[in-house]
Amino acid sequence: MKISIIGGGNLGHTCLALFTKNKLDVTLVTRNPHLFSSYQSLKTYDNTETVDISKATITSNFSAIYGSDIILCTTPTNTYEQIFKNIKPYASSSKIGCIYQSPFIDYTFNRILP
Repeated sequence: MKISIIGGGNLGHTCLALFTKNKLDVTLVTRNPHLFSSYQSLKTYDNTETVDISKATITSNFSAIYGSDIILCTTPTNTYEQIFKNIKPYASSSKIGCIYQSPFIDYTFNRILP
C-alpha cells in the first residue's frame, strides 16, 4: 500500500514514523525536504522506538503522490485550498484524508476536488 503524507511538521513526522514502521510505501511531501536529508531514522511519537525512514520518499514535488492509495493531509487548515489544487492532477483514484478539521473542509474539498 502506498501512502502519501502532505506536510512535514510534527504530525507529518509522526505519520511518517508510524507508517514506515509498519512497512508501508511512504511518500512525504514537504516544503523543506532538505530538513530530512540528515535523518536516517525517527523516533516514534512516544520515543520508545527508532524507525528507519531511509526507504521513504521525501520530496517537495507533488507529482510523487501519483498512484497513492491514501493521501493524508497533515497541514494547517488554512493551507487546504492550495494543497487540494496542488494534488488534484495526481490524486484521481486516491482516498484523501485530513487530520485537522474545520467547518469549511467539506466545502473546500468538494469545490476543488468534486
